Amino acid sequence: RAQYGNTDIDAAINRYMPFIDQYAAAGHRIMLAFTHQTYGEGRDEFYPWSSQTSDKWRQLTTRYSEFIHRAAERFKGKVQAYQIWNEQDTGWNRPDIRAQDIVAAVPLKPEDYAIVLAGGIQAVRSADSTAAVITGGHVGGPGRGPQYARITLQNLPSGLRPDGIACHPYGRGAQGSKRDFMHFGLIDEEIDGYMGIAPDIPVWITEWGVLGPGHEPPPASPEDIADYAARFVQVLKTKYGGKVAAAIWFAWADTMHNGYGLIDRGGKDKSAFLGRFQQL
Repeated sequence: RAQYGNTDIDAAINRYMPFIDQYAAAGHRIMLAFTHQTYGEGRDEFYPWSSQTSDKWRQLTTRYSEFIHRAAERFKGKVQAYQIWNEQDTGWNRPDIRAQDIVAAVPLKPEDYAIVLAGGIQAVRSADSTAAVITGGHVGGPGRGPQYARITLQNLPSGLRPDGIACHPYGRGAQGSKRDFMHFGLIDEEIDGYMGIAPDIPVWITEWGVLGPGHEPPPASPEDIADYAARFVQVLKTKYGGKVAAAIWFAWADTMHNGYGLIDRGGKDKSAFLGRFQQL
């Protein structure tokens, strides 16, 4: 049932299962993200998120991990990777970002995120030892992002490591791309930052793409965006082969916030972009 704060994990799994089955049957590799909406959202004892303590994060993680275990158990053999939390480093070491301005993530200190991540890793691996378990997507760029990830790894239990470190390098691209799409710099800088703290752990780009203002996709031409995507992927293949495990485009559709979708608001393929994207 659709109810805020609902904790019926089996109902949620059953809602997702038909879609998971279709993608798995078509041969697609699937990654699922366990966010604060898996467990915690709508729970009075964890509200507001900004008031969470380490003890409360431990309390949340106990139930959160139970939900993750149940889902991974049901999706075994169909889902190849699970991401634990999302954009957890939002605003970290950024005094210019106010808590009330963060609307798309639930951030937490890296020491506390290590508690959540450890619980998630153990929950998935006890249910499906073949699935990869990766960190939430970092958004702190090549400086704060790797710093946050390093502290997280240092606070994990001895011998426990994620299978990947995820990031969302919006605003970064390959040499030669239009400046409009890479105003933060080269994608190389971001990948090198994460590889520098854990060269043995692959980088997962679990969101990348071209964003527009507000809730609208950018007005750029599909040809220019296709060129940006092609250059981006070429760098991953030629310079970081075997080191970057995945690159997931955001968004699927223009209706998904402000990302440039593979399809438009009416569900129609953007042939000028999609055709080239599928060849990458």
